[in-house]
Amino acid sequence: MENDELIRRAEDLCRRCEKTASVTHTAFLTPAEQFALEAWAKSAPDCKMLLCGGNEGCERRAAFFLPFYMEEDGFDASEYISVLRAKAHFGKPSHRDYMGAVMSDLQNRRAMIAGMESDKGFDRLNALVPLAELYRYSTTLSSLTSGSATYTMKFASYEQVPADVQDKLLKAYTDTDEDPA
Repeated sequence: MENDELIRRAEDLCRRCEKTASVTHTAFLTPAEQFALEAWAKSAPDCKMLLCGGNEGCERRAAFFLPFYMEEDGFDASEYISVLRAKAHFGKPSHRDYMGAVMSDLQNRRAMIAGMESDKGFDRLNALVPLAELYRYSTTLSSLTSGSATYTMKFASYEQVPADVQDKLLKAYTDTDEDPA
């Protein structure tokens, strides 16, 4: 993402946060994008911005814009970031092979992947995924990981769908809305 476009998006999210008094956020950002937004936020009046990746030490983090009544120390990013957890396997195929397949599948579902971490025999994959894309996902996840993975979901936020998806939804709606004469 170009820095000018990134800054315009951040300004828009900050205004929306102010107007609606609710948390807004970006997609997961690269370290360079995070650096650019941090520099912008220092000069932006009345903008509370917090970078969070769901877990300590995540490289890719999302920028959260907090409303006037919310403090950074009271903010819980787990309300906005979903976590997928897959049990690690030892032997062939390895859990890394499964996680690659899961990440690829999620990207095809318009997910924004924050990163992956290992802890006590489990790998965790942090991602923001549109709810509509997770219909019957447990079956797909089971197939991709030979039944070894589970996932949890938490509501993150409402977002505008991309234009191509919006066109498909409008077409499907108007096709079902027509009167048979």
